[in-house]
Amino acid sequence: MVEMYCKLVYEKWAMANCFKKYVLVGFLLVFLSSASVDSDDGLNLDGEISPAFGQLKGLVSIDLRGNRLSGQIPDEIGDCSALESLDLSFNELYGDIPFSMSKLKQLENLILKNNKLIGPIPSTLSQIPNLKILDLAQNKLSGEIPRLLYWNEVLQYLGLRGNNLQGTLSPDMCQLTGLWYFDVRNNSLSGSIPDNIGNCTAFQVLSLQNNRFSGQIPSVIGLMQALAVLYLHGNKLTGPIPAELGNMTKLHYLNVANNHLEGPIPDNLSSCTNLNSLNLSSNNLQGPIPIELSRIGNLDTLDLSNNRLSGPIPQELGQLQNVFLLFIGNPGLCGYWLGSSCHQPRPAERVSISKAAILGIALGALVILLMILIAACRPTIQNQLWMGHLKNQACAIKKLYSHYPQCLKEFETELETVGSIKHRNLVSLQGYSLSQSGNLLFYDYMETAASGISFMLWNCSLELLTGRKPVDNESNLHHLILTKAGNNSVMDTVDPEISETCKDLGEVKKVFQLALLCTKKQPLDRPTMHEVVLGTLMPPPEAKTFAPILPAPLPSSKVQCYVDEYANLKTPHLVNCSSMSTSDAQLPQIGEVISQK
Repeated sequence: MVEMYCKLVYEKWAMANCFKKYVLVGFLLVFLSSASVDSDDGLNLDGEISPAFGQLKGLVSIDLRGNRLSGQIPDEIGDCSALESLDLSFNELYGDIPFSMSKLKQLENLILKNNKLIGPIPSTLSQIPNLKILDLAQNKLSGEIPRLLYWNEVLQYLGLRGNNLQGTLSPDMCQLTGLWYFDVRNNSLSGSIPDNIGNCTAFQVLSLQNNRFSGQIPSVIGLMQALAVLYLHGNKLTGPIPAELGNMTKLHYLNVANNHLEGPIPDNLSSCTNLNSLNLSSNNLQGPIPIELSRIGNLDTLDLSNNRLSGPIPQELGQLQNVFLLFIGNPGLCGYWLGSSCHQPRPAERVSISKAAILGIALGALVILLMILIAACRPTIQNQLWMGHLKNQACAIKKLYSHYPQCLKEFETELETVGSIKHRNLVSLQGYSLSQSGNLLFYDYMETAASGISFMLWNCSLELLTGRKPVDNESNLHHLILTKAGNNSVMDTVDPEISETCKDLGEVKKVFQLALLCTKKQPLDRPTMHEVVLGTLMPPPEAKTFAPILPAPLPSSKVQCYVDEYANLKTPHLVNCSSMSTSDAQLPQIGEVISQK
């Protein structure tokens, strides 16, 4: 029944008004008895607000927020003389704010935020004596903030953020003795923060961010004892951070980022014990991070990035349980939090030095310099003498490059070792030369020695017992022999040429044992070359590589037999195995090569 009645009233009224699309008439008439209109946060209403509102003299409250209302706010709204609250926020209203609103002497709440309103803020709003909340945020209002607006002693909430307001902040703003919320962020306001800002003692929220304010932060700002939120970021403020900010014991959020502030971080910011967030990033702050900041137990966010801070980062900041640390963009910072250690040089101490001490230091330095020159010239003199000695004599030259320190160490070691050992089977060191292009060692020249070494290193392809390479197809010969020895099948690896030629392979097994003893992991457990050559090796007590043990020491006649027959041996694989196996002939061959080379 209510819906049908509303529809009937609307249709009759629309026809009488030349079919203009004015809604809400029937809607309002239904609620006249309650003396208020409440859309309960949006009923998807559209259209324009009817001028017929002015006829509702007893209307106390209008709440049409969160709809799709468009058009202008009618001037007739000022005729609602009993209106105490008007909320038209979050719609699509445009045009100016009517000057007639100044006639609403009972109005306490005027909320027009999030629309498309343009033009200046009417100065006549200051004539509303009971206005406590004025929220015009997120519109397209322009011009300056009317100074008369600051003289409203009952105004508690002033929201002007997100407009195109220009001009400066008037010192009269502190006449708002009842104001606790002042928000003009995201505008184009300029100039300096008023020097008498400290007189705004009732302010709890001061949001001036993202404007064009310049100059210094007045030190008297510390007198705003009730302040809980101070947002000054995104301006052009200069100078130091006032130490008086530490007097704001009720401050929870302090943000002065993205300015041109300089100087140190005040130590007494630690007095703001209720601080939850501290953002000082993107300034020109210098000096160390005060260790006193660790006393702010409620701190959740600490951002000091992109400044010129230096010194170590205090580890005491780790005591803050929920702190989110941002220190990047400070090249001079170091310490635990950045993973780099700090090496602070000790401060230079002034020491008075007498003239005698200076003279002694100078003479000492001169003596050291002469010693260095003599030492540098000495190798050249010796090299010239040695090169004169080797003029008519063939020699072998070994060149060691001197580009790296380890090369010089290698040269000194070889010079000391080879120069001090004299043996008939070792070539003699005849001289040496030191130069920037390389260090040279001069040895006796031995014909065909190089070809013999080349044959052993590159041309030799069979081992004596197995006929295999030390490493073949990723198979390690030593590991293979050890594996075969574990299950007493080492004879399976004997060179087929030896197996076909010799019927008695007992001595071959002995050579296997000898070779394995020579490759013991511990050098002290290995036999000496002298023991290997003479065949006098006795097995150690722990040698259990094979089931049969090594034979007793060979008699001297047997050893001599090996040597004599080896001297006439030309083709070892054709030897008659009845008198000597291939392995018997090859055992002294190993020792002979070692002894002679």
